[in-house]
This record gives sequence, C-alpha cells and structure tokens, in this order.
Amino acid sequence: MKTSDSMPNSTPVVAGGDPRIGRSPAVASTELERLEQRFALAEQANPADLDLYQNLANTLRRLLTTIGLQRRAKTVSVPTLAEYLRGPHREAAE
Repeated sequence: MKTSDSMPNSTPVVAGGDPRIGRSPAVASTELERLEQRFALAEQANPADLDLYQNLANTLRRLLTTIGLQRRAKTVSVPTLAEYLRGPHREAAE
C-alpha cells in the first residue's frame, strides 16, 4: 500500500494495479451474502454451510486486513429512557 499525495487526507491506494487484490474480497463478500440469503430463506443453516460461512468470513477478514482495511470501533451514544421518551421522534408521530 502506498499513499497518494494527490488524494485528500493521504488516502491509501493499492500500488501495482493488481486487480486480484480487490477482486478476491469482492467475491468472498458476494458469496457470504448468497449464503446469508440461503440461511434466511431456509430459516436455518445446515452444519456444512455454516462451516463454509465461518471459513469464508474469516478469509474475507484476512484479505481485508492484508490490503490495509481495519476494523474501527464506532462511538455510539445511547439515550437514557427519559431522553428517548422526550426525543424528536415523538413529535413526528403526534
């Protein structure tokens, strides 16, 4: 990975132009979505498909880590019950 000076915030870009670097995670992600759809339609997952899903999800994580994508925790603010009850959504509903 290298950084491009012409891109804002020095965004990492893939050096070398090898399309497989991006294609492999895309294929893995698509197959994961197909398995998720199968699980949802069947309302269950058989052990073989679940094993495949878990292996594929781990492979996708490793591929994304390899190309430099990292998981980052997102700060989420949860309102108190009182804040929720007097929140703006109540005005829209009334």
